Amino acid sequence: FYIGSDAVNHSEEYTQAAGAEKAQCYTLRVAKALAMTAVDVLCCPDLLKKVREDFNQVKPKQEE
Repeated sequence: FYIGSDAVNHSEEYTQAAGAEKAQCYTLRVAKALAMTAVDVLCCPDLLKKVREDFNQVKPKQEE
């Protein structure tokens, strides 16, 4: 995700940029969005059911 830098994820440059103060507001925003998504999934049984259905449709079938 964007952290105020053009560095590519999983690179040394990204690692350095992630520690910068200007990256913190972007990181906090994404963390809050992920946390609120988890709250939605946990508090809305129909949403959890839909997530599970979607996951089961796209996950690779394991060979028997």
